Amino acid sequence: MHDTCDVGRGFWPNATRWCESGLPACALPLTRSLPSSSMGLYDAAFLARHAADILALKNARALPIEKWKKRGFGWEDKLFKVCDAESPVPIRRFTRRCFNATIGRRTCICSNLAIDETPKSVYGPLSTPRQEWRFECADVVKYKANYRRNLSLVLQP
Repeated sequence: MHDTCDVGRGFWPNATRWCESGLPACALPLTRSLPSSSMGLYDAAFLARHAADILALKNARALPIEKWKKRGFGWEDKLFKVCDAESPVPIRRFTRRCFNATIGRRTCICSNLAIDETPKSVYGPLSTPRQEWRFECADVVKYKANYRRNLSLVLQP
């Protein structure tokens, strides 16, 4: 979960319902239609196997935030891609549908999200304006400051 998220009352019941049926693979992304900011559910054994990769994503040397954010763009959803590659069943990436007919189950939590295109200063009047990405099926809102990243290299903290 990111520090730039809000969750509603439906979040925990939605997240824990996957505990009963189990994950379809070692990780279940929030969505597959757009980058998910690495948000989703992960199998603990999978995370333990990839602990070195995860720790490498931490800014332990206190590099400038702009440099670290640029590096992070290439790592977004990396663990989901690794999980897909390790999976014994064919898990698809970046499809608009969460249901995988081949394995007969969902491979992400939300097929749809609603994007409020008008940026808002959600952390106070002087904060960087952010778009709201609403994953209603999971009751999660992600506030994205770098929503223009495909158009520009200008980064906002």
